Amino acid sequence: MLVSHFLSSPGDRPPLRIGLVLDGTTLPRHALEIVRHIKAADFARLELVVHDGGSRHRAPAAWLFDVYKRWDERHEPRGEDPLAPVDGSNELAAVSTIAAWGRDGLSADAERQVRDLRLDVLVDLRSDDESGDLPFLARYGVWRLRHGGGAPNGGGPNAFWEVYEAKPLTRAALVAYGAEGTSGPVCLCECVLSTIQGRSWARNR
Repeated sequence: MLVSHFLSSPGDRPPLRIGLVLDGTTLPRHALEIVRHIKAADFARLELVVHDGGSRHRAPAAWLFDVYKRWDERHEPRGEDPLAPVDGSNELAAVSTIAAWGRDGLSADAERQVRDLRLDVLVDLRSDDESGDLPFLARYGVWRLRHGGGAPNGGGPNAFWEVYEAKPLTRAALVAYGAEGTSGPVCLCECVLSTIQGRSWARNR
């Protein structure tokens, strides 16, 4: 399997100390794959899970889009949905966990616990788009996968607007926030793929 090539490093430096920021133990299928890859890599060590706890309001999906999604998936079945929620509790069971958010954001006690671990990277896999709400808690900052390139896509599901607007390319970028020596978001890498033409979001995602 090609991905196994990227889970091993010939270097002899200590493994990266990684923390995850999650909504909870239920996460999108593609995010669970990221967790599994981190655990399988010989150059990384998963040290902490920070649970948002869902304390902030998240807008429900629009009913019209929900109707379209059901129609689309009936007519264009394409295997597993990478955005479907799955249970990640087994993968996360052995990792230290803190529930960090209150009404006013990250609690002072949770912030102190995260700092004390001296993490190299925090990987933000939450379903919203608010990585900027996390302070400088890790050496290389907070990393987040942005669909639609390095800037927010204006809301909505990943890989949908490219189909709706008939754009030829679908983009994704890995963006770092709050790394030492930086003053703003930094795009670490970007991938560009041809959009599957037509009316189907299920095919493109």
